[in-house]
Amino acid sequence: MAIDDLSPTGRGWAAGVCEAIVRTYATELASPDGATESIYIGLGAAAGANGGARNVVVGANAGRRLRTGSDNILIGAYTEVPAPDTCNFVNIGNRLCFWRDTGELAPVPPPYDEE
Repeated sequence: MAIDDLSPTGRGWAAGVCEAIVRTYATELASPDGATESIYIGLGAAAGANGGARNVVVGANAGRRLRTGSDNILIGAYTEVPAPDTCNFVNIGNRLCFWRDTGELAPVPPPYDEE
């Protein structure tokens, strides 16, 4: 696959990939979806997020279920949170999942399927 094939706008690397792959919102004013201090890296990462804060989502199509939850860390392609409003959840590669606030292990959430 050529780099130009990754562009969602079909205009090549400089014109499209960066806007789809890296979305960083440092302040609420800069964020059209209301997310604050969140970092999304990966094509389709946190595509449905419309609020929440301090989320780190890294991986293609990671965090598709995430809507308003905060303080989550998702690392790896297709990693998910249990529910759209989940807070303090960590999912590393769909292999290690736990709650940040308690340290308690958690089951791997089911794949996102356009809920």
